[in-house]
Amino acid sequence: MSSRLFVIPLAAVCLLLASCSQPMFTLSYTLPPELNIPADVKVVGVIPFSSPTGEDGGENIGKDISTKIEECVQTSQYYQLIDRASLQQVLDERQLSFADFAEGGQKDLKLKGVDAIITGSVSRFHYERTPAKIKALFRTRVYNRILRTYVDGYEVKTIDGEYVAADVSISYRMVNTKTGVVIAVKAGNASWDSRGKRQHGDQLVDIPPSELPDRGNVMRTLLDEVSRQFLKLIIPQTYNKTVALVNRGPDSERGIKFATGGLPDKALEAFMAAGGSENPADGAFYNQGVILEAMNRLDEAEKAYNQAITINPDESLYMQALKDLRNIREQKKK
Repeated sequence: MSSRLFVIPLAAVCLLLASCSQPMFTLSYTLPPELNIPADVKVVGVIPFSSPTGEDGGENIGKDISTKIEECVQTSQYYQLIDRASLQQVLDERQLSFADFAEGGQKDLKLKGVDAIITGSVSRFHYERTPAKIKALFRTRVYNRILRTYVDGYEVKTIDGEYVAADVSISYRMVNTKTGVVIAVKAGNASWDSRGKRQHGDQLVDIPPSELPDRGNVMRTLLDEVSRQFLKLIIPQTYNKTVALVNRGPDSERGIKFATGGLPDKALEAFMAAGGSENPADGAFYNQGVILEAMNRLDEAEKAYNQAITINPDESLYMQALKDLRNIREQKKK
């Protein structure tokens, strides 16, 4: 893994009320890039992606994708992003243009002040609405003679309508400007259609024409999905996980109040007090593990989860917590 340092933030804490009113705690993880990016790659530039003129949006698609990548790179603060005007100036000094990178043929780069270039090409960016017979869900209102009132319900009907189908295919690559070596490459694909998107009993029904999302919303969602497939290779990704806390006695209750109130250090003290009693409850050790995990004290968190499982090996909540923690640790080692 690269020696570059990045910060793993302390978990954000919030109280959620589930259907059983069980207190919940939100953990936030920042995982390293999936690829070992060279430590000397610190300044990157993004070049407009090439796109086929026959696709919806034409050449603007490539510019929109480039802008999306720039925003994500800048937000991550993992690299320094060189703005497009400055990048153009660097290319001008070498008598190069954005077009020289369109097909990935440029090898002798050595661009001053730029460690890597991100670019790529769009092979598919398509949205289509097609007339068709669809199954749609309609609200019904029937008078019940026994109850002597109207009862609301739903009914599936086959009607004349239309469905939406959309798909996106984009090739991404990140090139080391010092060596010309491709650091990262990804052919990303994503698709969506409106058929069978809703569940009604044992039936899958379609989205009715009046509720079909417009082109802009669908394509933005697919673009985000495809871009994430590439970005997770080169920049850290943050994930949130919501877990339950277990209320087993006064100390646990006090710890939960601290945890959900944004005081994880105080919560840990309370949960450790509960775990240090003469007959410690398994939930106390589990709660310790959750807070320690949030504080990025993963070795201690794993030990606490193991203690909870030793006391109560039949509790699936503890097993899942330990499994998730080990999975996170493995991903951080990559």
